[in-house]
Amino acid sequence: MILDKVFYGVLDQGKGRLLVFDEPEVDDMCGPAIDTVEQVGKVVGSLYAKKVKIAQRVVL
Repeated sequence: MILDKVFYGVLDQGKGRLLVFDEPEVDDMCGPAIDTVEQVGKVVGSLYAKKVKIAQRVVL
């Protein structure tokens, strides 16, 4: 069981333990990292589209 938003911890019912963690720090890198991955996805998509276009010309 995970105890969300009360405190950060995990209740291990099998072992009868409550593991309490420190409050996680806010990481400001997640937003820019996700934006970068989205942009890379767009680049890969456009390169694939160009490759398909070139392949169609070669076949014709």
